[in-house]
Amino acid sequence: MALSYFNISKRRRGTAIVETEHGIVVAAGRSGVFLLPGGGANGHESRSKAAERELYEETSLKAYSNKYLFEHLGHTHRTISGKRWQDHHKVFLIKAKGEPRPHHEIRHIGFYTPGCHLKISSTTREIIERYYANKNHAELKRPEASSTRDGTIFLTSDLHLNHKNIIRYCHRPFKTTRSMNETLINNWNSLVGTNDKVYFLGDLAPFQATPKLLQWLKRLNGDIIRIQGSHDPPNFGLSHEILEYQGYKFFLVHNPRRNPKYGQSPIPLDWCNWIIHGHTHNNEMGEYPFINGSFKTINVSLELTKYRPISLEFLVSLDLNKIKRMDTIDSIPERY
Repeated sequence: MALSYFNISKRRRGTAIVETEHGIVVAAGRSGVFLLPGGGANGHESRSKAAERELYEETSLKAYSNKYLFEHLGHTHRTISGKRWQDHHKVFLIKAKGEPRPHHEIRHIGFYTPGCHLKISSTTREIIERYYANKNHAELKRPEASSTRDGTIFLTSDLHLNHKNIIRYCHRPFKTTRSMNETLINNWNSLVGTNDKVYFLGDLAPFQATPKLLQWLKRLNGDIIRIQGSHDPPNFGLSHEILEYQGYKFFLVHNPRRNPKYGQSPIPLDWCNWIIHGHTHNNEMGEYPFINGSFKTINVSLELTKYRPISLEFLVSLDLNKIKRMDTIDSIPERY
């Protein structure tokens, strides 16, 4: 059954995460694009039951434990007739019996692990990222986690809300600033909860005064720690922040250059650990891709992260010290 809001039909979908020793089970049909097992709920069927049923129909795995995780709104699609629709996922962590094998329309079974070479859909990547971000300490089997006592830590930069020229300058896929604003805010709030922490690395809404910026911030979920951007009003944020996690040290700053054209860089000359930054967008990909292992820089400008914040947990799960280069969040890492 489809529900219509704002002329977009939302399909009730149950989606299964089955984690094995080989990775998270994903399945691909004729297209070769891997998705999490699941499908639309029939009639009055719950999405929990739909997830279990589709898991069995697609992979022959029989569920014996089912735990609700979260809801996730997928990307908008268009039918041939021009109607728009989205999958409204309820995601469940399922334990299942059996050996996964392709069944019905499924041609291939795969196992997703961070940095693997599988071609997965963008929505599948987002759901898996949220799952990794929300795993508790016991599941991670690590002495630390990137979750604070109150929530998960996210990172992002360069929203440039209401900035018309940024659409052309960075080839953003939006026709108007209004559509860009609403998409970026919705993307943020679909991932970030009210108790999560977000390090925002500058340039919220360039050339706008502080009162207007504060109005934009009210629309964004989370406890937002602001780093000063090059187009933010003076003293709108911190010059930098330092995070330590799992043996990594991260220097959070807007501009990654140690000798910027304007002003003085807060990055110490002897800093030899990772730098997380924004500012360069997707216009200096040779030097500042998503991850440059040679220079230990991580570019969280929205253009490189599917216009969404990313969690610190997901970032660390990529095994950063083995990455030589990774152009965008969807790229296959080039490893040492």
